[in-house]
Amino acid sequence: MRELRWLIGLLLLVPVACAEESGTLDDALAQAVAHSPEIVIAQANVAEADAKLRVARWGFFHPELRVYAGDNALTGTTKAGVQVSQDLMRLLTLNRDEVRQADRDLTIAREHLAIARQQTTHQVVEAWGRLRLTEDAVRLNAGAVADQEKLLAFTRAQFDAGAGTLDQLLTAQQALVRAQHALRQADNEQWQARVALSQLLGELLPTSGVSP
Repeated sequence: MRELRWLIGLLLLVPVACAEESGTLDDALAQAVAHSPEIVIAQANVAEADAKLRVARWGFFHPELRVYAGDNALTGTTKAGVQVSQDLMRLLTLNRDEVRQADRDLTIAREHLAIARQQTTHQVVEAWGRLRLTEDAVRLNAGAVADQEKLLAFTRAQFDAGAGTLDQLLTAQQALVRAQHALRQADNEQWQARVALSQLLGELLPTSGVSP
């Protein structure tokens, strides 16, 4: 729970623009809960256990009806009627054992549902936070590439004018290559984060956004 609160607190620091572009965390959580197969199954188990408990609570009154008919050999008359029987032990105990078991089953089903919801919430918060961080990393690295391109252009102009050295030009070129590599890596991490979140939300997987 401490890790979950830390992640939520971290997300509160994300710029509002990012949230507007991708929706809100609450929207993502609601969508993930509706999509999660584990939660759907757990909800069905709760509904089934609740129905069994209601049946068990009224199960103490469970009469059996028997219809009979036949001829009397002595009088020659025909007799017919209905015979009603009831399990006295079930009636006297109000079906206590069955109700107790059904109540335990319902409690367990509700616990499983709570665990499934908690796990889904944790996964979504973690995936959401990772995506926000990778988006920030892409922006920072894109800015670094732009800065290195400007520096390289300036260094090349100086070199062409005879005011710079070949070492300075090569250094600027290598710095740009490193910045471009860092941007591609950040793009790939962002794409992986989007895939992870899309899977939780039941959305179509995004195409790769890795820069060439």
